[in-house]
Amino acid sequence: VREAATWFKKYFETANQLHRARPHSMEARRDLAVASLALADAELAAGQNASAIVHLTEGLSFREEQLNAAPDSIQALSDMAVLLERLCRAWLRDPSAKATDMTLGYAKRLRDITTTMFERNPDSLKVAHDVINAWSALGDCHVRLGSTKDIDEAERFFRRCAAELQRINAAN
Repeated sequence: VREAATWFKKYFETANQLHRARPHSMEARRDLAVASLALADAELAAGQNASAIVHLTEGLSFREEQLNAAPDSIQALSDMAVLLERLCRAWLRDPSAKATDMTLGYAKRLRDITTTMFERNPDSLKVAHDVINAWSALGDCHVRLGSTKDIDEAERFFRRCAAELQRINAAN
């Protein structure tokens, strides 16, 4: 995992250099967002939660800009959903009180985006995959909150995951 993190760090540094050289290039910004996500995934796997949150947050502004430029794009919605799901999972690992608020904020945005994705394209396996991951993260967020209402909400998300997986299996 550490070796992968080293390679992703080099990838991120290269993307960052290209972005600095061409700050108005959407392609350079996209590459930096992709590199940030890849590095954050490696950092999360290596237990480097704080730096993973920093790198995920760096990619957030680009994903928001991408989504604002193309609000009907399933790809833009999917990219944002993946990033928000990772942010939820990263903040879930943080024991601070701030983490609960951050997790819940990202979880609400994630819920809204995945609902939109699913409503627009319910038969897409890619959308189903993103939505299942998101609903699982949302369930985990509600478990962390811990009230009876939140546990009920977590169960609802986990049941939706199971139902969607059954639907996909039946269709294939």
